[in-house]
Parts: sequence; structure tokens; C-alpha cells
Amino acid sequence: MNLWTPPPPPCVCVCVPPHRLCIVNDQLFIRMATTEEIRRAFVAPAPTPSSSPVPTLTAPQQDMLSAFSLKSGMNFEWSQKCLQDNEWDFNRAAQVFTQLKTDGKIPDVAFIK
Repeated sequence: MNLWTPPPPPCVCVCVPPHRLCIVNDQLFIRMATTEEIRRAFVAPAPTPSSSPVPTLTAPQQDMLSAFSLKSGMNFEWSQKCLQDNEWDFNRAAQVFTQLKTDGKIPDVAFIK
């Protein structure tokens, strides 16, 4: 009798917008990880060079970004985009954000932190 079963696909479920979960594999196998699997799980991948430079924010911009993210409820990526699009003018970015949110033009992903 062969008791070996093939391992499941790497993911059991995936996110489906907006706020839904789709089960793609309804069989979950739980077993003890090998020493090698544990070691590989906690090794950070080496950074790869980017084709586009990542802009470095000044300390005041970082402070503004944190404050804008806190007030708007958006994550840092979308908060930074809003501030950059408004030339780092906090009040103008807040006005634009408020109008876009009222119009329902900000995607849900902007609020996932």
C-alpha cells in the first residue's frame, strides 16, 4: 500500500476583490517541516536591482506621509502617490483625496495596510 500523496499546490486560497476569499485547494496537508524547509523559510531573498530608481523621501516628506496616511486611512503607497500628485501640498492633497473618496474613485486596495 502506497501512503504517499503528492503535496498540494502552494496556495490554499486567494483574495478576490472586494474582500472575498476563494478556496482553490480544499485539501490541506499538515506535517512537520524538514530542517532544510525551516532554514529556507527564514532566509530573505537577495535584493534584485530595479529598473527604475526608488525616490528617497526627505525627513519632512516622511513625516508628512505618515500624517497623511493616518488622516486619510490610506496605506503609505497610495498616500505617497496622492502627495506626489499634489506636489507635496498637504492641504491640496487632502482636498483632492476628500473629493475622490466622495466620488467613490479611490479603490479599496488603497486602504489595505
